[in-house]
Amino acid sequence: MFGKSNNNSSNTSCIHFTYDETTRQLSLGHINAAFNCCPDSIYCQVSEDNDTITIEEFEGMGLCDCICLYDLDIRIEGMLPKMYYIKVVERSIDDDERLYFNVDLGLTPTGDYCVPRNSYPWGL
Repeated sequence: MFGKSNNNSSNTSCIHFTYDETTRQLSLGHINAAFNCCPDSIYCQVSEDNDTITIEEFEGMGLCDCICLYDLDIRIEGMLPKMYYIKVVERSIDDDERLYFNVDLGLTPTGDYCVPRNSYPWGL
């Protein structure tokens, strides 16, 4: 699920995470993800390799000549309360810092990880 971002702090890209140990569901919100302003679709592919979770973000055909910020909701089932390395593979960043971070879901079931963005379309 996605929607245009309403975040007032558009010079960051953030992952907000919440883990429910009872249902073993990890909910992630990618705030200020950059995609074409008129995509026919936005979607993610999630893979797990040992303790690394990779989230690759994609867009369908972009129909506009601009980039906009979106908020994405991602849910992952069957997660154990342990340490994970989360990698979000974004398509619209150049040399900006990557959204890669460690989280121990058993110790920290909710939190945020943010990186600064100084290029278009962030911070404009």
